[in-house]
Amino acid sequence: MKMLKLALASYFAATAYSNLAHADITVDVIGEHEISFEGVFQADKNWFSNDFRRIDGIALTPAQVTANKLIDDGETRRAELIFKGRTPTTDWSIAYEARANRWLDVFYRSKFGSYSNWQIGQFKQPNSLEELATTKHNDFIAKATATNLFGIARRMGAQLTTGDETWTLAGSAFSRELTNNGQKTAGYGFRATYAPLMQTTPPLYDAESVLHFGLSYINYSPSKDTVRLNSRPEADLANLRLIDTLGLTDVDGARQIGLESMYLAGPLKIAAEYVDAIYSRKINKNYGADSWYVSGVYNLTGDKFQYRNGMYTMPIPGNEVAGLWQVGARYSRTDLNDGLVRGGKQDALTVGVNWYWRLNFKFMANYNLIKTERGIFENDPSVVELRAQIML
Repeated sequence: MKMLKLALASYFAATAYSNLAHADITVDVIGEHEISFEGVFQADKNWFSNDFRRIDGIALTPAQVTANKLIDDGETRRAELIFKGRTPTTDWSIAYEARANRWLDVFYRSKFGSYSNWQIGQFKQPNSLEELATTKHNDFIAKATATNLFGIARRMGAQLTTGDETWTLAGSAFSRELTNNGQKTAGYGFRATYAPLMQTTPPLYDAESVLHFGLSYINYSPSKDTVRLNSRPEADLANLRLIDTLGLTDVDGARQIGLESMYLAGPLKIAAEYVDAIYSRKINKNYGADSWYVSGVYNLTGDKFQYRNGMYTMPIPGNEVAGLWQVGARYSRTDLNDGLVRGGKQDALTVGVNWYWRLNFKFMANYNLIKTERGIFENDPSVVELRAQIML
């Protein structure tokens, strides 16, 4: 695995330097069919400041201190290899993540009409604005707790999407993950968006002023009637999950409702999401959990966000020398306590700065303040996160 990581890193670096003006590499063009390759390589480093204690003030045992210590870490976070093909009316993807040894987007999609399409294969399910956004353009190094807990992510299935300039509607039926030993939940869902205010400038669809609202619904049957909700402290390399329901048994069904809103005004993006989840149980009382976040990002270099088909996208850096600079902040709150299930509560404040240099390089720095309470324990660490990313 170390040799694979080294080989990938060397390949990405060498190729990126020779393709500074391109977001991907064209492999071949056969008639109207263009085949291209993309790669994303991410390396992260996390430093933790621990603050673990009992609420009642009783001294911790050495074993408790050791078991609840967050440990500094640095490693390869992602190594994605992506082949894509497209024609004026179709596109397909075969994507693989080498570090985690799992399949990503593996699908075929066909358009009919200006805003409608169908697709089959493995793809992200229609819930969560943050989850649907491309990983290489994350605003922060780690996604919000709500997304990590409740994002259905990629599943095998089929989906229909339609819409117009100002609205979209997507419905999907899904089953397990393509990767062996992946998630095996099966269900269905939809996402609807509406932009009552939308002023964009084509052909790039620069968002001069956009107000966006979204609603999503997911219903699924958990594998083996068991669900476990837990999350790291918005730091992907953390060795601990500070909030954790442990195993919820006799769960015969789950439903999630997501609300989203977003405002774009040139270089400014403000977004918020709320997810409410209910887990139906055969014997025990039904269990509920919720989480939300609000975030703001501003492009210091003035580059404008883009908006189309119910999603935002990053602009191309307008200054090749200075690149694109961003500052952002996010606050999130999560509650996994309900009845006899005491999964804990977590608040997280993240501030960060991002630098895109041309299309191929991105550097990120985040500082997180975390406050958690679970049972008789409190854990309030702070985290410094760095990421270096190469994109093809």
